[in-house]
Amino acid sequence: GTDYFVRAAIITPENTAVSLQCLRLRTSDANNSPPGHLRISEIMYNPYPPNAAETAARYLIEDFEFVELHNDSPASIDLSGMWFDGMDFDFPQSGAPVIPPGGYAVIANNPHAFAMRYGAHVPLAGWVLHPFRSSKLDNGGQELALYRADGTRVVWVLYDDFPLTTDGGGR
Repeated sequence: GTDYFVRAAIITPENTAVSLQCLRLRTSDANNSPPGHLRISEIMYNPYPPNAAETAARYLIEDFEFVELHNDSPASIDLSGMWFDGMDFDFPQSGAPVIPPGGYAVIANNPHAFAMRYGAHVPLAGWVLHPFRSSKLDNGGQELALYRADGTRVVWVLYDDFPLTTDGGGR
């Protein structure tokens, strides 16, 4: 595989940084193929703790976790029947989101918490109204893989914290 070092920030509409991550991502050789594949483009696995308003709304830190997918192909990708291993999340067998060419899909652990923190303007896979079955992403790193209904792996990534100074607090 190939190692990539990524620094990403999430900025609110008020121009406030709510998350800054530095990650080392390791991909399979198949994941480095030419455009035309679905990509895991962002992983928020260790967000900032809830602020006062979020705490009052009874949100927990893991409620703000999310994964973003990116379609870098010239064709739409239907997520129906696909499922994640690592965060234990399944798309419905039919009627799942379709990601347009160049488009994105965000899968939030808690869509209401996500909207409160990052804004309701960010489109989510609209039917996602339950948390990840495993309840949270591993803050120390883990493998995430997306599979088709037939069990064929579409994309996978192994993430971990690097360097350690970026571990925690959504940084």
